[in-house]
Amino acid sequence: EHFIGQFGQEEDRRLGQQMPKRNITLCEDETFHPDICLVAIEPVSNFLILEAYAENRDAATWNANIDTALDCFSVVVIQCVSDEAAALLCHAQTHLGAHHSPDVFHVQYDVSKATSLALNRKNEKAKEAYELAKVAHEENQSKREAFEERWPCSIRELELEKELLRKEPELDKNLQETRTRLEATSDRMRRARDARCGIANNYHPFDVSTGSPMESSDVQNRLEQHFKTLHAIVDQAELSLGAANRIAKAERVLPSMIATIAFFWCTLKLIMEKLECNDDVKLIWKNELVASYYIARVAERSQKAEEAKRLMDLSKSIIARARSPDSPFSKLPESIQ
Repeated sequence: EHFIGQFGQEEDRRLGQQMPKRNITLCEDETFHPDICLVAIEPVSNFLILEAYAENRDAATWNANIDTALDCFSVVVIQCVSDEAAALLCHAQTHLGAHHSPDVFHVQYDVSKATSLALNRKNEKAKEAYELAKVAHEENQSKREAFEERWPCSIRELELEKELLRKEPELDKNLQETRTRLEATSDRMRRARDARCGIANNYHPFDVSTGSPMESSDVQNRLEQHFKTLHAIVDQAELSLGAANRIAKAERVLPSMIATIAFFWCTLKLIMEKLECNDDVKLIWKNELVASYYIARVAERSQKAEEAKRLMDLSKSIIARARSPDSPFSKLPESIQ
């Protein structure tokens, strides 16, 4: 194990001297088993930059470990992705001078913890009440039908039938009310799930449904609508103050999410300015070639085969449009393409 680790370090130094200078993103986190372990990975290559045990997880410890890990590589960290821990924020923004992007996992985690279990409990309770009301209604109905099949032969049976008739409006009302409550709780669960998923699906610089570019203001409008939906659900379902606070906690990250979309477009603009081609081709590069590549990357990370296929088909259709005979891009020499 020692020699394997030593070989890895030697190879990092040897290959690092040969690599051209590049800008990278780091995804950073802390794990505990049970000692503190600092982890950093470069997401494009999935290369593990850092995996080291440490006594502390403060900014100074992160700074020292990342500096050592990156010492043999010709890279500049321009973006860090992590949770909102103060040490990680300070490490990324102050020490590395990089843009900090919040990871969407922790946003969704807070949203899920605020709504999922509480809404599910209310839905189960509503379902139980509806089932009881349904049984009582059906039981009353079946008894009435039994009386209709045979004419009562005693005063006592006539009185029983009158009692069943008297109960019927109340049972009808109870059945309707419990059905309405069940539909409402089921609808709130669906809307909460859609809002939670929507936060991830809309946290992209390109619309994953169409491939169209999404400016930071477009993303902001969509994300704000999801949080507005979640706040409304908390109020409608009369969830606890703790649930409302968790939604508010998740929403506090929204400005950083929007800033990340703006950072993406600013970075792309700097790259685009260096392209040696006319403005029409630059727009195709930005809106179609980059969009196609980005959607393909999203497809690779999709956990559902059907969604991955849809995204990959969308990516191929975008690149086909860019390479169509009437596109300015197709008229460029193949070497430039």
